[in-house]
Amino acid sequence: MVEKYQNVILTPRTRDSLADSTAEWKALGMGVSEGQMVTYPDQPEQKQKVEPLPGTKDELTAIVRDENTPNEKGILSGRRFLDKDFTLKNFTDSLAAETADGKRKFTVIHLASHFHLGSSWSNSYLFMGNGKLLTLEELSGSPQINFGDVELVTLSACNTALGGYANGREVESLAGAIQAKSGKAVLATLWAVSDRSTPELMSNFYRFRKEKPGTTKAEALQQAQRKMIASATKTAAGFSHPYFWSGFVLIGNWR
Repeated sequence: MVEKYQNVILTPRTRDSLADSTAEWKALGMGVSEGQMVTYPDQPEQKQKVEPLPGTKDELTAIVRDENTPNEKGILSGRRFLDKDFTLKNFTDSLAAETADGKRKFTVIHLASHFHLGSSWSNSYLFMGNGKLLTLEELSGSPQINFGDVELVTLSACNTALGGYANGREVESLAGAIQAKSGKAVLATLWAVSDRSTPELMSNFYRFRKEKPGTTKAEALQQAQRKMIASATKTAAGFSHPYFWSGFVLIGNWR
């Protein structure tokens, strides 16, 4: 199916934002790679250890060429905030940043971290740096967090498109919250993705989109997934198994 078709999911929140765009992709990359101690909202009496995601640093470095660091080789120009620098203030300030002509500065938001889906928006949260959590309730209620005019929000974390219902409503959770905040295109995950293979898939996705002008998001994702399928050799499977690449789904504007 992936080799033959480009797959996109349209939801009521995204189907009206399907216009073409000529906006340059400038990326805001934020993520967590280090292990940390976290206090969960439903267990405030104790801290618990969260395992590190060592692939996150490689992923963000490969994707984002930080404008404040000369001679980097990332695919997209932008800013990168990792671990202790992945704060709510840096997030909201970056979302509000504008160019000299008043347009949104960052048109691609790439978040690479852990995500926990709970029973409600108050105990479902994205892991930030220094043991901080951003709940879906806080994200939804914050006037500083808005994704209008952002071309793509990539959620390189586990279960970001998975909802808590068994009636076919898989496309919910963090992806749903971002759509509700004017996110017109979201690349999200349906299960716990691999920290080893995800940097390669994500890098290929952005590289295909950048190297071939006019490539749609859907085509770039398909090409990246095809490359993972073709990674098998006579001596090793590589990342060809569907587990490594098929959990990523594109929701909304595929152009």
